[in-house]
Amino acid sequence: MMKLTVLVVLICFNSISGSDSCHDLCMCLESNVDCSRHSLERVPPNLPVWLKTLDLSNNSLHDIDVSTPLSLYPHLTKLKLDYNLLERIPILSNILNVTSLSLSNNRIDSISPDFWDHVPRILSLDISFNKIVQVNSSMFGRSISLQSLNLNNNQIAHIDGSFSSLKDLVDLRISHNDLEILKKEAFKTLINLKKLELNKNKLTTIEGLTFKGLDKLRILKIRQNSISRLQDGAFWGLQTLQILRLDHNYIMNISKGWTYGLTSLQELYLGTNRIRTIEDDSWEECENLLKLDLSNNEISSILPSTFKHLGQLQKLELDGNTITGISEGAFNSTPALKILELNHNHISWIVEDMSGAFYGLKQLYKLGLAGNHITSLNQNAFAGLNNLKVLDLSKNSIKTIQENAFGSMPLAMLTMDTSSLLCDCALTWFPLWLSSSSVQFSQAFCAYPGKLQDKLVTSIPIEDFLCAENGSPKPIITENPRSVVAVSGAKIHLSCKAWSSANSSLVFKWKRNNDDIHSRKTNVINNTSRLEFSPIQPSDGGKYQCIVSNNFGTVYSEKALLTVLVLPIMVKKPGNVTVRAGSTVKLECAATGEPLPQVRWQKDRGTEFPAAQERRMHVMPTDDVFYIINAKPSDSGLYSCIAKNQQAPSLLMLL
Repeated sequence: MMKLTVLVVLICFNSISGSDSCHDLCMCLESNVDCSRHSLERVPPNLPVWLKTLDLSNNSLHDIDVSTPLSLYPHLTKLKLDYNLLERIPILSNILNVTSLSLSNNRIDSISPDFWDHVPRILSLDISFNKIVQVNSSMFGRSISLQSLNLNNNQIAHIDGSFSSLKDLVDLRISHNDLEILKKEAFKTLINLKKLELNKNKLTTIEGLTFKGLDKLRILKIRQNSISRLQDGAFWGLQTLQILRLDHNYIMNISKGWTYGLTSLQELYLGTNRIRTIEDDSWEECENLLKLDLSNNEISSILPSTFKHLGQLQKLELDGNTITGISEGAFNSTPALKILELNHNHISWIVEDMSGAFYGLKQLYKLGLAGNHITSLNQNAFAGLNNLKVLDLSKNSIKTIQENAFGSMPLAMLTMDTSSLLCDCALTWFPLWLSSSSVQFSQAFCAYPGKLQDKLVTSIPIEDFLCAENGSPKPIITENPRSVVAVSGAKIHLSCKAWSSANSSLVFKWKRNNDDIHSRKTNVINNTSRLEFSPIQPSDGGKYQCIVSNNFGTVYSEKALLTVLVLPIMVKKPGNVTVRAGSTVKLECAATGEPLPQVRWQKDRGTEFPAAQERRMHVMPTDDVFYIINAKPSDSGLYSCIAKNQQAPSLLMLL
């Protein structure tokens, strides 16, 4: 009889609250029940009473088909209803233990304030990929314990003051919506927020103080918007921010104004923008930065000041810019750098000539120089890279490699895919070095001489690396440009002469201060290039270099210094002066020129001044002013102002 009573109780319990076995349409593992992908129109009855996680995603459930059946499972903590036909959030009565609810890819257009009364312990809510147009404070009418809210892929256009009651929120995602403006202090009540995502919206400007109040924010992502303007103080208040993603926008410059306050930043992503300039001291507040991505921008040069203050930076990505110039010592401010990516730029000269661009990078582990139009490697190209293990030179038509070009580096991987090598006696060292080292090397093929064409460089016997009797087909500079001192307005030229044994035309190019010259007139006659200056201007001064190339390699001339002198020109002229005895005489005289002229005075064509002997004369070098105090009759005379530089003097006199 006792046994029959127990059986009756169990039958009644199952009819109300579920069973102890897994439903035929579902899969069960411990406390997890998966009833997804069955085109269900109703919640299966008699699910296990012990379930804590229930997956009903990818079915055909409506609002009314969910609320009541689920109320039978009081132990439920995690519920997935993604990819159904819900038009509103179901009211989950009697399921007070739910902490996670996922409702993505439904048809929900709002959040009812009543919903929160039935889920007092909810920590995570995912309503992404729905039809929510507006978010306001009434949707979160009272203080709730929510920590993660996903509103991605809706149609939200405004969020002003919408989250005032979500003080426990840690993770907020509002990506792929229609946000155009973020007002100042838009998130100020989210005092515990650590992660904020605003990707793929329509933002164009980030105003100052926009993120004020987010004192605990660690990660901020604003990728793939249309941001072109970052106001001063745009990220002020984010003193704990560690990761900032601003890639795929229209940002044009980096300034100290908008980086101000990012003192804890470790990773900054600015790839695929339109950045052309990096102002001096832009990184002064970012001294803890470890990773910086500036790939796919419009940066054309790197100066010693470009990365100043980034002494802890470990990874720098500069791929896909238009870099043609890297100043000597440009990376002196980044001694901790371990990875430097310079792929797909225009900096062949860095490794073709002795540039010294990499001095100071003693900890660099990986260097990417793929796709830089490199045709030759100078033996000192990688000087200073004493710790380099990985070097990428792929997508370059390298023709010549000077002996021991890789000797100073402990390389473990060398990537080259050239098929243009000049395999003569000058390259004998290369296969020997490869065989004696443990470096992992990709393939490289010969192009010259003809009998070795298309052969793998490592497969050729050493005795086959021969030099032609008439010399190397690679260009040879026979006359370097010479340094010149010229007067502004004169007509001059620089010349450069080269020779090659090959029947291949020579191509001449000129650089000024390591930048390509395009506008200056040049002509080539009998393998001699002339760079014309007609007339020469003060702005033409600098270091000039000739680059000669043909099908077999590239060679760089010595650098010639062009100095342009400008005659002194008076810009402040003294005038005749009549004063009473005892008063102060003031005479002004200033001049410009190149180099800057020195100004001196004479009296009656001599250097003897009664006022000077009596210590009544004062010359103000910074103000271009000449004073005589307590003037006397003996001070009368003809005063001459003489401005003189290296070129010639300029003389003005007054009576």
